[in-house]
Amino acid sequence: ERRWADTEPGSPQKLLWRAMRVAENSYSVLSTLNFLIFIWRGVFRTLEDRLVNARLDYINPNAIRTVRELHPVSTIQGLQNFDS
Repeated sequence: ERRWADTEPGSPQKLLWRAMRVAENSYSVLSTLNFLIFIWRGVFRTLEDRLVNARLDYINPNAIRTVRELHPVSTIQGLQNFDS
């Protein structure tokens, strides 16, 4: 059994195999780039979200502030419970 990568140059199988490799590598690079942009801006979680323009919208923008304010308190309480 021959693998597609081992077929003759110019054959349809070889061309399809190369096209699939280019598509996979491009998707990986674009997904990584999208992730870095998401970390920086926080708008599109996945590449698919970016393609269909599906943004993250918070129902209550103050909820983020509340979570940030409670985080140190939760950490201290967790450590106190762990100590006892």
